[in-house]
Amino acid sequence: MKKIAFLTKDELEDFSCDDDLAIPVAHKYGLEISTISWHSETDWSFFDAVIIRSTWDYQDHYEEFIKVLDKISSETLLLNNIDTVKWNSHKSYLKELQESGHKIIPTLFHDQIIDKSVDELCDLLGTEKIIYKPYIGANSDNTFPRLRGESVPQVKLENFFVQIFLDSVLTEGEFSLFFFNGEYSHAILKTPKPGDYRVQEEWGGEIKSITPEEKLIETAKAIVDPTQLYNRVDLVRNNDSFELMELELIEPALYFRTSKGAEENFLKALVTRLR
Repeated sequence: MKKIAFLTKDELEDFSCDDDLAIPVAHKYGLEISTISWHSETDWSFFDAVIIRSTWDYQDHYEEFIKVLDKISSETLLLNNIDTVKWNSHKSYLKELQESGHKIIPTLFHDQIIDKSVDELCDLLGTEKIIYKPYIGANSDNTFPRLRGESVPQVKLENFFVQIFLDSVLTEGEFSLFFFNGEYSHAILKTPKPGDYRVQEEWGGEIKSITPEEKLIETAKAIVDPTQLYNRVDLVRNNDSFELMELELIEPALYFRTSKGAEENFLKALVTRLR
């Protein structure tokens, strides 16, 4: 029986997490799964693999988190791998993907927003509403929507980038597609509660299973890194195309409950990795 650790945070009381759905069926794949906080003192070499899962406070302890992952990676198999985590943890990766030809939401990076007013940024992006986002962040923490005429948020702008605020997030929602070892598994649509813009359940967002149109799957699959155990591709509609919100390769919620057999798709992919 292979011993697996699901890496989490100390307490998940304010979060919805489906990872436990994989635990009861893991034995039939020769796996024994334990859930362990990344903050704990642990002999990681005891495990055949450590899977980063619900570490949803890492953005508040970023340097410590990376040190722990470096330690885990030196003692056992870490999934997704440490180099990918470091790359994906700073959202400047969006610029790399854009330069590779992928469509991202129209974005201005930190060197383009310093000393510029909200009106100037709206002019540059050709819009009336923008949103400031941190390069290192999760769960929509420290994001700041702004309308033309409003003030720049009082933050260190070198740690932020700016995107068009797409109304489709409010009127339609944000699509998330899940891939294990590069193979499509399932998809959901996340919509914010009335009066909010954040789609996460923790902010009152609604989650529902969908059967995605082929164009949506094709767009997502072109972005996926098939060398990683799990990819979650977050896309939004912008006119007649789908554009990347985020490529989640660190600790995405996988929403097993929304699709029958999703947790088994994940476990089968994991077993393949362990051979």
